[in-house]
Amino acid sequence: MPKQYHILNDFSGGINLIRDARDIAPNELTQADNLSLGIAGSISTANEVNGDDGAFTPRDSYVYPGGGLFYFETDRSAGSGAKDTGERWTAVLESKTAALELEGDAAGDVSAADMGNVTSKTFATDELKFENESITRGSAGGSIDFTDNFQENDILRISGCSDVSANNRIVRVAKIYGSNAFMLTSTNFTTEASEAGTVTMERLANGVFFASDDTVRVADGSFNTGLIRKQYGYVKQIHFEDAGVAKDTYDNWFANDCDLSPPTELLLHSSSYPSAGTGFHLYVTTPATDSDTIGTFAAKTYQIAGTFIYRGNQESKLYIPTSSNTFTTVANDYVDIDVNASPAYDERITGARVYIRPNGTNEPWSLMIDIDLRDGCRTSMDDEYKQWAVGSDATEAGVDTLVLTSENIETYSILNGFSPDEVSIELSRRGEGYTDCVIANRRLFVCNIQMFDEDDDGFSDATCDYNNDPTITMDSTANIRYGMSVSGTDIPTGAYVDSITNATTFELSASTTGGSVTNGTLTFGNIMKRMRDRIMFTPPNKYETFPRSFFIDVVRGDSDEYTALATYGDRLFAFKRQTLYILNVGSPSPSNWFLESTERDKGVASKAAVFYSEDGIYWANRYGAYFFDGNNVVNLIKGKIPQKTWRLKIGQADSKHCQVAFHEGHNNLYVMANNIAITATSDNNGVYTYNFDSRSWVWQDQDATSQGVDKIISNFISDGEGGVVFNTSNAATGTATNQRGISETSNGDGVTAAKWVMKTKDIDFGDPSRIKKVYGVRVTHKSSAAQTAPISYTTDGGSSFTNFTGNFAVTSAWDVLHATPSAPVECQSMQIKVTNPTNTGTININDISIEYRTIHRGVT
Repeated sequence: MPKQYHILNDFSGGINLIRDARDIAPNELTQADNLSLGIAGSISTANEVNGDDGAFTPRDSYVYPGGGLFYFETDRSAGSGAKDTGERWTAVLESKTAALELEGDAAGDVSAADMGNVTSKTFATDELKFENESITRGSAGGSIDFTDNFQENDILRISGCSDVSANNRIVRVAKIYGSNAFMLTSTNFTTEASEAGTVTMERLANGVFFASDDTVRVADGSFNTGLIRKQYGYVKQIHFEDAGVAKDTYDNWFANDCDLSPPTELLLHSSSYPSAGTGFHLYVTTPATDSDTIGTFAAKTYQIAGTFIYRGNQESKLYIPTSSNTFTTVANDYVDIDVNASPAYDERITGARVYIRPNGTNEPWSLMIDIDLRDGCRTSMDDEYKQWAVGSDATEAGVDTLVLTSENIETYSILNGFSPDEVSIELSRRGEGYTDCVIANRRLFVCNIQMFDEDDDGFSDATCDYNNDPTITMDSTANIRYGMSVSGTDIPTGAYVDSITNATTFELSASTTGGSVTNGTLTFGNIMKRMRDRIMFTPPNKYETFPRSFFIDVVRGDSDEYTALATYGDRLFAFKRQTLYILNVGSPSPSNWFLESTERDKGVASKAAVFYSEDGIYWANRYGAYFFDGNNVVNLIKGKIPQKTWRLKIGQADSKHCQVAFHEGHNNLYVMANNIAITATSDNNGVYTYNFDSRSWVWQDQDATSQGVDKIISNFISDGEGGVVFNTSNAATGTATNQRGISETSNGDGVTAAKWVMKTKDIDFGDPSRIKKVYGVRVTHKSSAAQTAPISYTTDGGSSFTNFTGNFAVTSAWDVLHATPSAPVECQSMQIKVTNPTNTGTININDISIEYRTIHRGVT
């Protein structure tokens, strides 16, 4: 029988590890390492997931594993008097210092805000023991209980150790056994019976971001109780426009807390002015009806209360003064009001409102005055504003002779959509935060929330000593937490616990006053509670407003917790660790929202495992990689990669939290195991890559030249031009930060010798019953480096490969290598492997032709 050629020129099927090597499709492969199948009909070298060619790189920073970065765009450029030419930004929360830092494509580095101090616990000499993957109490450990300071899945930075295997190491807390004070971690320590150093463990901050209206906000997804939500945004507005020298103009970028603080001053007085920016003073008279003004008030005494209104028409809770706070009318009176104000007010405040209700009642608070800090005041929402006038100097402004003839029908509840009796409408205290957030249908949704516990009044301690400095000594700091509010004699207003030094000492956020105090009584508040099963949402376009009644509890008590949120169309994707809930939130009324689908085993370990674009939502877990295109959820590994194989590579174990990115330029989905347990001599993080054009999977090293070992990798973010970027830090030393990205180099990036591997199916040439004699192969290729014997084979389903004779020379044009065995090979089937055994480089394969002849002899 004459010689024949078996031609392989379609490799678009990628790897198939589900079926036997002989039974996969002709275009599928049994191994595809560090190669790309994005170009139909050929194989090239992959773009490494550790390149440096992102169009817009983030600011270099100490990263959080799988988190800490955010990309957003604004209409305004950076700086004062910002032009409306726009700016692209990357935001980073520096995980050690909790500093919010921005990188603008035109502005460069911007230090935006400081959230506070991360949770830190110091252990004295011999209090700890390091052993393999655990930290336990050492010989001087006493009654240490790790649950007092840390929780599962915390990312900790360890410093101060005498043992170099632990010092400056980044670890993930896998499990804490409170009864034994025993903590498993995701690393491998040298056994050390007692640690001689003074060890500090810091809980790294994990930035959770969203952006809207030229403002970026950040919370801490690690729930450090010493951190507070921050925002950095552009404000352009005028206060007291017609008040002459009292006029204030704002046109700049400002850092602020994400709060909606009410006024602190509101009283009735004939002529005085409030302290600057604190509230308003009112002069109220109650004339009787006359021919010009017809009053319809009843004979009552009215109590007043006030609010501030912030950008986005967000109204604070009521401030109800306790004195100089009532006025009295008789039948048929009207009310004449003068408003006195004292600039400057917070740049985010756009106005205020004053409400009234009959004194001593629980009737609704009805509108008395609507105040606009630019335009003036009015007594009805339908009236024109009466303009501001300057007071006696630049620090005073006022509006006189506002007439209110009757109580308004508008109440606080009607104007805001929630009751003034809400316990809180903010998440702005130290320690308040959430695991993830997303804007959907003009509302902000947040999940897995830590918030102020309204049912816990705090506690007092009468053993506190202090003397005109921040240091406070007490019998025991066991119940003290970072961020707790502190009040008492000679304690400044607003003071909080800034750090805990040891078992008997903590540092206040400000110095005490008034001299020495011994055994003083201090009250500690701001007690936090964790709502792991809760989703909260805001009113439309009011992204700082979180009424406690605006929540969704899809399911509670399922031993699970929310980890991530995403949105597509009218759907909210709410991920727990095990389960995905898809909610339809398209209706303007939350009462009409409904649970559309419950997807078991489709949850994620962290928000880094979710990535979404205009095309859909992408995510991954131990069971697969998923894509939602607006209609269906598809598991992309079905029929290609066994779950067991996938889990070994990607996993969702304590040390492996997979993360996901979609690269629009490559049309590739990248799923990487962010493994912070590896050591400096082990392999780096690996990546499964799916190409949506060829619908094929390949495997690639996170860094194909083995320079990425033992790295902490942030979450993936867009570079603004269809690319993907991220930051890295050295997990072993806690230093050496770097800005990286998914490479966009033409034809891929050079791969270390022996790491570029392609294996075909086990080819039986369409006739498994007879023996074939193989004379050689012809491979159409390009190669950037010389490769000695890059083609090899195995026969009849074997696993040991034998080299063909023939080498790749350096060639940038298509060339054909005719590789031959030392003697013709007789076999039932043959599998071909191509690799780069000699040098780092790139390889392209266009087609492979196997020269063979069928022998008229059956397989026995």
